[in-house]
Amino acid sequence: MGSTLFLIMLIGVSAAYDYIFNVYTANKAYAGTDGAVQVILYGSEGEVDLGKLFDGSTRSKLDTDSISSFSGSSEKYIGAIECIELIMHTSDAWLPLKVVAWSDYALRNVYFYSRYRWMSDSSSEGATRQKICSQGDTKYWLKTTTSTKWWSGSDNLWVSITIHGSKGDTETGILDLKDFDDFESGHKDTYIFPGMKDVGHVSCITINARGTDGWLFTEISVFKYRIGDTPMLLATFVNHDNVWMDSNVHKFCKE
Repeated sequence: MGSTLFLIMLIGVSAAYDYIFNVYTANKAYAGTDGAVQVILYGSEGEVDLGKLFDGSTRSKLDTDSISSFSGSSEKYIGAIECIELIMHTSDAWLPLKVVAWSDYALRNVYFYSRYRWMSDSSSEGATRQKICSQGDTKYWLKTTTSTKWWSGSDNLWVSITIHGSKGDTETGILDLKDFDDFESGHKDTYIFPGMKDVGHVSCITINARGTDGWLFTEISVFKYRIGDTPMLLATFVNHDNVWMDSNVHKFCKE
């Protein structure tokens, strides 16, 4: 009787799956929020609504220039994580940079990049929701060189770069080095973006600059990360025409 009862109890217990997140908030005035953000995950086997999981009022706050950790559990198995949807439940606007997600049954980090998109449940303050999907598993390194000309550096620019290749396109997140003053005159900066699409042979880049403080670069190099080896240089783009990046979009191609 005892063993039968134990078997019945065991059958009645459903498995719970854990979904874990690191959330990066931008380094900009008022970018953090004390409100709550609903999270829906989409996977190869379905979707799961984790409710108001990202809560800025908890110990793991969504503060400006912070990395916050959250986890949620569900009996729903969704397979490989593919997309995330963020839904605001506060008028206290939030500016996320990226979300890194993984599950306890597949310890593979999935990267979701938000590109200077304010969010709020008030449509006048920002997007009420956004859905972001994974691009792939390739890691790209971008090395930028800022010009030495007067005022060539920038303190208020939000740049993302689309890499164009023989297999398609992929777009980085915002170029931002935490706890470091990048885009300084004459400086070389390196930005690393995992979770990108493999675009094959790189032919062009498109720079999307958002902000009011212009930036003048001399060259940008694109590298592909290889496990156990040094990054492989794919292409270098030289700013021959001295194009200033300042609230504009410009495409640069190999000569």
